[in-house]
Amino acid sequence: MSAAMIITVIIPLAFIADLIFGDPASIPHPVVIIGKLISFLDKNLRKVFSDNDRGRFFAGIAMVKIVILVTLLVSLLVCFLLLKISPILFGLIQLWWCWQCLAVKSLSSEAKNIYEKLSGGSIEESRLAVARVVGRDTSELTHEEITKATI
Repeated sequence: MSAAMIITVIIPLAFIADLIFGDPASIPHPVVIIGKLISFLDKNLRKVFSDNDRGRFFAGIAMVKIVILVTLLVSLLVCFLLLKISPILFGLIQLWWCWQCLAVKSLSSEAKNIYEKLSGGSIEESRLAVARVVGRDTSELTHEEITKATI
């Protein structure tokens, strides 16, 4: 499958699929899987590197390199295997991954939910709502910080 086909066919189809279906909660999202890898590495790299600024710095560099390498290798392996089986399966995995990267519908829905919580709910509800779209601790965020995190 050429880059031109990905750009002219796969990406528009992925965008349409995202607008129609959003991110189905019943299917594991690739970012969740990558997040689990990061959590695993964080816990285990802390045991390997010393517990000081320099050690944490190098643990962070190692983590970034490992996450990128594993993601790249798994993606390439899946694409290679599916291409060997069928160009259609290869196109479908490309469509799936592009769809998962967009998240237009889901992010819009989550942003509306956060707005509703900020407008009429408690600050605690707002913090929980924004925690669904950011990867940081939201337990102490102010109204303004929740708004910025949402945007």
